[in-house]
Amino acid sequence: MQAHALQRQVLVGVDGGGSKTDCVVVDAQTKVVLGRAGGGASNWNSIGQDTALNTLRGAITGALAAAGVEQDAVIGMCLGISGVDREADASALKACLQEWLSHEVELMVHNDSVIALACGTGGPLHGCVLIVGTGIIAFGIGRSGQHVRASGWGPAFLDMGSGYDIGQRALAAVARAVDGRGERTDLVEATCRHCNVTKAEDLLEWAYAEAGWSRIASLAPAVLQCAEEGDSVAFKIVTSAAHEALEAVMTVATKTKLRGQRFKLVLSGGLLSKDSPFLDIILEGVKLRLPSAEVAYPRVEPALGAALLVHDALHRSSSSIEEVASSPFASTPPRLGRHDTIPHSHGKHISKEGGWAGNLRKHRRAVSSMEAVLARSIEESPVMRTNSNSDTPGSLSQPHLDRLQLDEPGRTASPGRQRRHSRYRRSLEMPLETP
Repeated sequence: MQAHALQRQVLVGVDGGGSKTDCVVVDAQTKVVLGRAGGGASNWNSIGQDTALNTLRGAITGALAAAGVEQDAVIGMCLGISGVDREADASALKACLQEWLSHEVELMVHNDSVIALACGTGGPLHGCVLIVGTGIIAFGIGRSGQHVRASGWGPAFLDMGSGYDIGQRALAAVARAVDGRGERTDLVEATCRHCNVTKAEDLLEWAYAEAGWSRIASLAPAVLQCAEEGDSVAFKIVTSAAHEALEAVMTVATKTKLRGQRFKLVLSGGLLSKDSPFLDIILEGVKLRLPSAEVAYPRVEPALGAALLVHDALHRSSSSIEEVASSPFASTPPRLGRHDTIPHSHGKHISKEGGWAGNLRKHRRAVSSMEAVLARSIEESPVMRTNSNSDTPGSLSQPHLDRLQLDEPGRTASPGRQRRHSRYRRSLEMPLETP
């Protein structure tokens, strides 16, 4: 009994998604991470309830073992799980976990977007968060406390803007190209290489071999790489997905009445890692459409943020994340720098400098050059000025912008310099926010 009384008390934090699950065990007093473990996907909408629960139990058990403590040392547990979208989902998961645990604990279950928001704001649950990984969700909490979410309905509802969406569109583009129904694209070779098959027809077996969303979403990095290298089909897929992600954020910001006010917009998820092509477009879109938003990134890893949230719930506080993030010993999530290397779709490595950024600048110059050529005709023709959605030779519609070559810079004209973000205003068809 005396040994039990002196046993260290710990908190457990879990971050579970459509591809992987992370778990940390934290000292309840010092907030120091004592152990960690991980596992596969834990979104039970994707892999089923039994498999998801086994993943969660395995990750928690592994982290407790790494920390050198028993399950009865746990006094609080918080889980941020993708797919927990309704109160009924949270209640069902709570009941399953409480039945598994050997004693009563402070148990919190949230959608992973709530944890990501807290990790980006430093604790206060106010503002917006966009998570783009295997899935996608935009979530926000307004000043009066109203909760609003957009997207994140899952693949059955297309889940547009997600890694799954990008992967699925890539497979469709490959099928069209192989059949001769669509444009030729480097995605055929890149997808075959990713799936380790020798010819496109073998992708059928790969695509239907297993259930689950993460395998399709795993194609997203290859699609982004092809877009970086100038493939027009991949570029359309990436910009279309980014547009959907931005629409989700705009919807949440409008419904929470945060639009036009200063608020934090937290960007999280595998596809929003620093300097990724997807993030480049999102940042430009936010700058144009939500200039009042202050972009932020998770200051602590989501699993640790979950553990700190349950700490604050036990102590009726809201400062643990800020304290840990500000500590000189804090471990922040890794984010690649501009000159760091990323995996190349051909199995090599390239520097980000001069890669996507260079193509981005070339594409902007190409758009600016086209604008200069069409400027007079647009000014002279009110029909062309108002009919921007038509697919006529002089229109500034999406199809014509998509045909611009990323690797041919063209000449820069002053109208283009005055509208240096025109690439996003046109190709993503994004109206500017009125301040």
